[in-house]
Amino acid sequence: MIESFLLNEAALKAMCLEPENEVIEKNMPSDEEFDFLYDFHRLLKPLKELTEFLSGSKYITTSILHPSLFKLINYTYPQLKL
Repeated sequence: MIESFLLNEAALKAMCLEPENEVIEKNMPSDEEFDFLYDFHRLLKPLKELTEFLSGSKYITTSILHPSLFKLINYTYPQLKL
């Protein structure tokens, strides 16, 4: 859902320019809040990918889960530089 919202950021901001969309303009996130959402999306994306990978298996074993979490915590997240 965050991903869809961020993909439509330009359209939402364009809608705010029209006077009849006053409600949208009042509830529109600020630029700082959009920056936070982009960082939050970057943080959650690896978890989404891991979840999708693991959900494709009929049996999830610790031989897959533990190395995946180890890589996520020790390599993927430090590279994000949030």
